[in-house]
Amino acid sequence: MAELNEMKFLEIKIGDTFTLEGEAYLKISPLIARHLQTDKQRLFKRADIVSHHSSTGTANSLPQENQITSETVSAAFDEFYSICTSLITGLEKQPQDFETTSGAQVLEQAKRRFLMSLEEVKP
Repeated sequence: MAELNEMKFLEIKIGDTFTLEGEAYLKISPLIARHLQTDKQRLFKRADIVSHHSSTGTANSLPQENQITSETVSAAFDEFYSICTSLITGLEKQPQDFETTSGAQVLEQAKRRFLMSLEEVKP
């Protein structure tokens, strides 16, 4: 069973979840956490007092339904990398579903497709 322990943000390990003002976050760097509902990142002060989600027997991490498999990320990144490589090497052949010829626009579309493919697996 999970219980909440108040502690400084500095003491939360990267990858652990915590609550501040009723909102759940995942610590992703020494000073940044990602909101679990909106995926927006937020900068925290090291001394901010938060409620740490401690659980017995397992490490604190995202709930299983919010996790993305490495295979899904790899496949999405491989497609993104392929598009980037073709831009860098000057290949003129672009995926058929891109209607623009601007390299920056193609890259932006590739980024959006990469992120959308990751969103498809979220509940």
